[in-house]
Amino acid sequence: MRFDTLIEGKNKISHALINTSDRTTQEGFLRDYSDYLYENKLRTFHGLDRLLLYRPDGSLDDVKYIFGCIDSSAVYDNYFEGVLAFDVSKLLYPRNELAAQYFCERLSDPKYSEHATIVVFVNEYGSESTQRFEKRLSSSIKCKKIDITKK
Repeated sequence: MRFDTLIEGKNKISHALINTSDRTTQEGFLRDYSDYLYENKLRTFHGLDRLLLYRPDGSLDDVKYIFGCIDSSAVYDNYFEGVLAFDVSKLLYPRNELAAQYFCERLSDPKYSEHATIVVFVNEYGSESTQRFEKRLSSSIKCKKIDITKK
């Protein structure tokens, strides 16, 4: 993956929506991406961790808990600076609509959207549930859609 496709102009990093539910692929991408951002001094990393990865179980309580964890990771400031990643596969189910709505609303808070690079993983592009989620997410934050399954 060429990470420079996620850089817009001088040091402007895009948030990303990526299609894979494979944990190994997600973790490899995130490790390499956060290293790339750090080594090229494209992102300020200010905290104990450069990268936080969460996989919500689909419940509203779990999504609230996750944002509490992120806030707790902001040890030096009132916000986390680094890469925030989420596998939202379980938020795509219609029964988890409220949790998905809350998730997107929280991401739009500048404390997350302006101080962290956000990476969101979905199962696949094109499914009705994914399209519904993408629409909701795009009303909260601007994400560059990336297909890492293509070679």
